[in-house]
Amino acid sequence: MVAAAWPGAGPVVATVAALRAEKNLGRLVRAFAVATGAQPADLAPGRLVPARLVIIGDGPERAGLEKLVAQLAEAREKATLGQWREAIHLGFWAAVSRLESDGVWRPDKARTPREYLNAIPTANESRTPFAAVTKTFEAAWYGGRPASAGEFEGFMSELEKLGCRG
Repeated sequence: MVAAAWPGAGPVVATVAALRAEKNLGRLVRAFAVATGAQPADLAPGRLVPARLVIIGDGPERAGLEKLVAQLAEAREKATLGQWREAIHLGFWAAVSRLESDGVWRPDKARTPREYLNAIPTANESRTPFAAVTKTFEAAWYGGRPASAGEFEGFMSELEKLGCRG
């Protein structure tokens, strides 16, 4: 009966929680995508996936969770249209959101990409893939040159190392 409230096939995985940082629900969203083989675009409302993740609650992390899913979905959509530069731009901000949700840094939209990178301790396992993500993003976005499908695929590989499935 509960599953009928959400469209789609397969089981419903649900949580009712206050959407606070210590709950780390961004990790749940990413783990669900990996476990089901779903792409982030599949997690958008109205999409069918082998199982459905339902998060019921409200709190300070709600906007961040919605943003993470939306950014990755939009990045993949831009990529399917061949808009590689825009896809890389959206993917970079999804990585920033992901690292914020894991507490690597506090949200601060005034930072530059290099400042975000420098905020990650050298020994942190996220530093190397985020450095590659930052380099690709800076070259494509600030370099003002077109990006390629190959660059995007390499970029997405680094995003996956950060736990962003795209």
